[in-house]
Amino acid sequence: MVRRTLSRALALGLVLSAAKAAVGLMSGSLSLLSDALLGLGDGAASLVALLHQGMGVAGPDRDHPYGHQKVLALGALACCALPLFAGVEILQAALARWQGRGMEGQPALQLAPAGLVLLALLVVMQLGLWLWMRERARQLGDPVLRARSQAQGVWNGASGLVLVGLLMAEGRGRGLLDLLLPLPLLLLLSRQCWRVIQQLLPELEDRIAIAPEAIHAVVLAVPGVLNVHDIRSRGVLGQLVFVDMHLVVEASDLATAHRISELVEEHLDGRFGPLRCSIHLEPREYASDRITFHGAHG
Repeated sequence: MVRRTLSRALALGLVLSAAKAAVGLMSGSLSLLSDALLGLGDGAASLVALLHQGMGVAGPDRDHPYGHQKVLALGALACCALPLFAGVEILQAALARWQGRGMEGQPALQLAPAGLVLLALLVVMQLGLWLWMRERARQLGDPVLRARSQAQGVWNGASGLVLVGLLMAEGRGRGLLDLLLPLPLLLLLSRQCWRVIQQLLPELEDRIAIAPEAIHAVVLAVPGVLNVHDIRSRGVLGQLVFVDMHLVVEASDLATAHRISELVEEHLDGRFGPLRCSIHLEPREYASDRITFHGAHG
């Protein structure tokens, strides 16, 4: 239910952003274009939320033996990068208008009454989306949905401010507010995108997912385990984590050692969530107190 709500909110948000961008391009409104970019940044955050919920994360295959998480993470980064690059162009256009040169091939600000009505309708639809998300967050009690609804509320406030600015600029050709509003909106977009990037960095740079000491404690509690060392992990906790370790067990045959290693995987999965383990079984003389992996094992 959470993933379905996030998916619908993402789709509706992108439709609203596209509609605002179309009106902004036709009218030459820089603040409206900035508002549309803010919606794209909000969409990137929703995509990250879906990523963390496991939405669309296909399992490993021949060409992607470790899954497809990084592909989705790169897609979310692209959703951040594109509006940021476009935002720089908008700031340059605002500066050009301020200096009286205008935007080459485009009107300065020509928003017809029909455009204002359409914009007001889009803002109302955006408000409805926020109210629906807030209610779904209350019903499901999900912290991710609650955070996304709060971010949607921020976008609503920005959109309302843009609408007021355009109403004040109606009939004046060059609205001062239309030149000034993009700055705070794009600063808000930058802050939003930075948060998205911070969430994605652990996935993209293979940062440690679980402390080796925590894995060590769980594994040693499994009956039959004598020693575990050279532990490393990567991935996103709660989504999918890959764990490698060297294991020494109390077993005289391969079948018993295999059962113990399966117990280790079950204990780790129950403690830390979805994960895949690569366990290297070793004889007793290979036991080591080196918990963390430091390089090739001899």
